[in-house]
Amino acid sequence: MKLNLLLLIGIIILISSCDTTVDPKLLPVLSTTEVVRMTEATAYSGGFISSDAGYDVLSRGVCWSETPNPTIENNKTIDAAGSGSFESTIDSLKPSTTYYIRAYATNKKGTAYGLQVTFKTKSLNIETTFTAISSTYSECGGNIETDGDSTNVFERGICWSTSTNPTTTNSKIKNGFDNGKFTCKVNGLAKNTKYFLRAYAINSFGITYGNEINFTTSSHEIGENYQGGKIVYILQPNNIGFEANVTHGLIVATTDQSTGIQWDNGSSLRTGASGSAVGTGNSNTITIVYSQGTGNYAARLCYDLVLNGYSDWYLPSIDELSQLYLNRTLIGGLTTRLTHWSSSEYGEYEALGFEYSPYSFSKSSKKLVRAYRSF
Repeated sequence: MKLNLLLLIGIIILISSCDTTVDPKLLPVLSTTEVVRMTEATAYSGGFISSDAGYDVLSRGVCWSETPNPTIENNKTIDAAGSGSFESTIDSLKPSTTYYIRAYATNKKGTAYGLQVTFKTKSLNIETTFTAISSTYSECGGNIETDGDSTNVFERGICWSTSTNPTTTNSKIKNGFDNGKFTCKVNGLAKNTKYFLRAYAINSFGITYGNEINFTTSSHEIGENYQGGKIVYILQPNNIGFEANVTHGLIVATTDQSTGIQWDNGSSLRTGASGSAVGTGNSNTITIVYSQGTGNYAARLCYDLVLNGYSDWYLPSIDELSQLYLNRTLIGGLTTRLTHWSSSEYGEYEALGFEYSPYSFSKSSKKLVRAYRSF
């Protein structure tokens, strides 16, 4: 029994003699420098050693990790020995990632750490854009932005598929390199088919994809006979009433409804029909009719029109009317210089018409009228 007691006491003494706790007064005193410069993969920090506690600093640098309280057992830099200030370059980081960092200094007594600071590496952001659509192609692109110093993008473009989350292993088209905006024309698409599309960028860290957009190619063509007239325009992403997966557009009557009629009923009043964009012709027409009332004038003529089984015709806005001239070869019937009224008011005494280009005319002058409707 006495032997066992003596053995236990010996073990306790041995354990006590192996205590490796170092008196903090014998370790360097230092602080960690805040990270003030960084890119997607690199950050710059450091520290300041205000005291070596009487023992030369043998090693110093910074250590970092994706978890709090990093030590020299994690990632670290090794900078020149000595006290004072130092700067370290931390590289091979991941974009858009939060890191924890501490400066460290080691003397013969042990290693001390500065206070922990955190930082997040810069990110590579890609926005997918979509600007035009037809039955067989789409105009799209992207905008590559970085909150770092450099993107190092060496390939960028658009990838697409009939399934969600397209990648560069699906169909793709390249368009230059570096950051900033770019556009692509994706040809060879199938009519009336839904596609999924993403912008992408490749740099030394791999591939980054932008947001996914989807759209359905048009089921109709300009110049096609449809719903009482001919299709003169297919709505695009920037137009009022556009839907990415439903084809909408404008239909124009195949002949003029008048070879000479004035814009208003002679009142010379400002009606407030100020819309000029695609998608504003119908509301302009209603505004004019409510302002002018009965009479024989361009907007009223379209408003009252019943043609080929449809009664929702209107006087087009100037941008809508412009499509008749831009697509006159497909529409047909505009072989000479003609001037048509639009529903876009220009002022108290004038409204816009189209004669090779938009132009203002006196409301009392007589111009042609070609009615539109929407589908």
